[in-house]
Amino acid sequence: MIGKGDLKDGLYILNDFTTSNVMQKQICVTSSPKISIDLWHSRLAHPSLTQLHHLKDVLYFDSYSLKYDKPCYVCPLAKERCLTSHSNNHVSAHPFDLIYANIWGLFAIPSYTGYTYFLAIIDDCTRCLEYLLVEYINTANEIAKFMEGEAARAA
Repeated sequence: MIGKGDLKDGLYILNDFTTSNVMQKQICVTSSPKISIDLWHSRLAHPSLTQLHHLKDVLYFDSYSLKYDKPCYVCPLAKERCLTSHSNNHVSAHPFDLIYANIWGLFAIPSYTGYTYFLAIIDDCTRCLEYLLVEYINTANEIAKFMEGEAARAA
């Protein structure tokens, strides 16, 4: 047995223990599990692989995983840029009086499911926001499906 401890606020605190003057005991506890690079990628707010490479010795992941090219679902949505739109300070009185739609993409890296664009639809009255991932820039079918679904929910 290394020592005895008491549980305090969810942690075990080792009690003082005496050691022989002849033989000093040293306690060293270490743990360095290899955590997957995609977990670190998510925890660190989705940095690029180049940025993760600088942290490989600190984060304890294998250097072979830096050749990782699996697309991240969040990165395209979070890192795409959009043109600014005008604010006309208009607020609709009823849902579906005015709908804003904006398509973003072409993503540099497709999503896991192969989508390369996403469509943002906002209802002016309720400020309800809906994101739809779309494969092609022709989104007329996606908009029609969304509107049919929203109309059915509102009825």
